[in-house]
Amino acid sequence: MSNSVLKYKIGQKRPRHKEQYRSLIDSISVKGNTSGKGDFSAFGAFYQTYMIDNFIAELFRQMEGYANAGFEYLQDKWDNEKIEFQDPFVFVNFLEELRNCSN
Repeated sequence: MSNSVLKYKIGQKRPRHKEQYRSLIDSISVKGNTSGKGDFSAFGAFYQTYMIDNFIAELFRQMEGYANAGFEYLQDKWDNEKIEFQDPFVFVNFLEELRNCSN
């Protein structure tokens, strides 16, 4: 695959970020040579932004995974040990229980 084909394929991948972050992305993307000479200087900003977007997307997937595991844990507790939710320290108790399980 040539450099121009790779550049075209990456150019086709459009990050799905909110427009409100455009200024941030423009600020953190290294623009390189603005004279228009050389493909690498233009390519670097696209690739850097693409990689940042992928990093953020992966971070969100991991956070969603942790949240879903937590909700699954709470649903199991709700279904099987509903009485525990009457304790005002229910979540402190759950955290203590989880800490003891990990030791």
